[in-house]
Amino acid sequence: MSNNIKNFSKKISTGYYLKGYHKLRCIENKQYEEINLEDFEDGDNPYDDAWIFLHGSCQLFALALQRKYGYLAVNLQINGNSNAHYFCQSSYKGKTVYIDVRGITTDLNDVISEFIYKDYDYKIIKYNFGEERLSKADEHGLKFAEQIIEDNPEFYDVNRLESFEKNYKFGD
Repeated sequence: MSNNIKNFSKKISTGYYLKGYHKLRCIENKQYEEINLEDFEDGDNPYDDAWIFLHGSCQLFALALQRKYGYLAVNLQINGNSNAHYFCQSSYKGKTVYIDVRGITTDLNDVISEFIYKDYDYKIIKYNFGEERLSKADEHGLKFAEQIIEDNPEFYDVNRLESFEKNYKFGD
């Protein structure tokens, strides 16, 4: 899958790929005030809004997507950084679709351009989360990711794309 960006005649995007992913900061953690700060090493809970799943805890959002929908988890590696970005992929009408906190898109550039600068070498590899135990802090993050997905299934469920396609005009 290395350096293989596919072009489709019709680009499909949902969620914050359409709304502007700066709006992720508007998705607040409903349990934020109830979380015990002692569960975090530095006593600071980073899970106040959804931006953390784009820059910081994307692996937890990919894990939540994988658990909910069975998507394939993948890891973007850049110039030796094995943790540049985690996201998921699936297929829709024979096309590969990519899913992260911003929603679903058929454009790999939309997913990775946030993390790749100029001539960086990158590769995308399959990732297996396995059964490793999460820290208490990560458990809070995973619950927040699951809450976002539960509240906005139309942004993340590939099976809903057909009805989404009928209601929205997609760009090229």
